[in-house]
Amino acid sequence: MKIGGDITGLHGIASKLGTAVSSMRSTVSTLNSKVNTLVHDASWHGAAASSFRGAWERDAVAIGALAKIISDAEAAITELSSALSRAQEHLDAAQKSAAGAGVKFGADGNSWRGPKAAVQTLNTSVQAAKTEAQTARDHAKQKIYPLLALIDPKTPGASELLKAQDVAALSALLHDYYYLPEDWARRKLNQKLTAFDKYYSDLKYQRKHAGASGLKRQLTDELTGMRKDMAVSRGDLAAVEAYENQVKGGKWFNTSLGDLFERIGGESRWIRVADQVPALDALAATVGTYAQAKMDHDRGWSWTHSIVADGAANLTGIGAEVAAVETGPLAPLIGYGAGSLVNEYTHSTHWASNIHNDGVVLGVGHSMGEGFWNTLKNDGWNMAKTVTTSAADPIGTTKNVWHGLFG
Repeated sequence: MKIGGDITGLHGIASKLGTAVSSMRSTVSTLNSKVNTLVHDASWHGAAASSFRGAWERDAVAIGALAKIISDAEAAITELSSALSRAQEHLDAAQKSAAGAGVKFGADGNSWRGPKAAVQTLNTSVQAAKTEAQTARDHAKQKIYPLLALIDPKTPGASELLKAQDVAALSALLHDYYYLPEDWARRKLNQKLTAFDKYYSDLKYQRKHAGASGLKRQLTDELTGMRKDMAVSRGDLAAVEAYENQVKGGKWFNTSLGDLFERIGGESRWIRVADQVPALDALAATVGTYAQAKMDHDRGWSWTHSIVADGAANLTGIGAEVAAVETGPLAPLIGYGAGSLVNEYTHSTHWASNIHNDGVVLGVGHSMGEGFWNTLKNDGWNMAKTVTTSAADPIGTTKNVWHGLFG
């Protein structure tokens, strides 16, 4: 009986990948020394020297990123071949034990007959070994597909599960919609009370300077009615806040940055601005920026480039949602769409080639349209499919998110 798979071949591939990684790193180190020597010994300065050094540094980063991918692939294949070897050993041991218990095997080794108890024990052992082998293959698939995706994002199965940055963005979106009814009601009630306060002050001023007693009495009655209305509105506001805190955990999960700044004694102008930004959204943006930047860095970008590009996308999303707050239920979606659009513009849009092929005006227009279409496709339709796939594999999704954050 065979567990399946070319175990010897897998060992050979892993060995060759390990040798390739060593050669790549040695080459980068040697060339890096040569470049530094060339520039220094020739006293080469100026724009050309900087351009040459910059081009080499980018190539060195790319080669280093490829070496890491190959190294991770080697580790995954080594782990798979070792796991398959162990499963084969378990299968061989089960076959040997069954033969000793009187089980007879066919010529192909895949059929057998004999005492019922011995056959049942063998069947159980065979199934356990096959499960062990399949689990190892699944684990290898989960590790290798993301590595292939770094080289070719169109790799089948490479993006089937949510990544850490996806979870961060969707968590912020769901958070905002979960607390939207209370946030909207509180906003409208505060606006109403602000308008009441202003009108109430105006009426008090008019009454103070009213000459006729009849007009003064009329203003007094109106002020009394307003005080009752204001009391009702304040009661409604208190009820909204109590419901949010006691039923939906708003005290812990819907605190704004303004609340946090106020607790540490921040300036009032910053508190007013930050009061529009939920702390959980800011945390999600930070985690999402790090996870996406880590992935981009593994693809060969510098950390500075990665953090600036990915941070800009997340900050744009937060800013767009704050700016669109008066649109109510559309605001979270606008924020998500704006952040996604900037992300597509900085990652998947072919600005240089479009401008080169179409000219500046048409090329920019082409790129703008390309980014918009990629947002609809990748962050809309494809994201919905990824959520569905991930919901069916929560363990795999959790591992994917973990590796995205911690390697």
